[in-house]
Amino acid sequence: NIFTIFCMDRLGRKYLLASSMLLSGICVFFIWFVRTKVENLIMSCLFGLVSTVGWNSLDVLSAELFPTEVRSTGMGVQQAFARVGAILGNVIFGEL
Repeated sequence: NIFTIFCMDRLGRKYLLASSMLLSGICVFFIWFVRTKVENLIMSCLFGLVSTVGWNSLDVLSAELFPTEVRSTGMGVQQAFARVGAILGNVIFGEL
């Protein structure tokens, strides 16, 4: 999170999002080559670092889609729908 704060304005939101998603995919690809616990730990840490940067960039980009005067309301409604969708997804998955 701290790394993302320093890089967000310097590198740009879209660049951070695109590069983190690409690097996340590369980390997932290299899971095939993990053989030891230490390698597993290293890959998990790398994936966690890269995917956190991506989620932070996505949060900033989605907040900036709304005009300043309705930004908090827009994000609140968006988060409410996301949480209802997550709950319904778990319930429906359990039923299926």
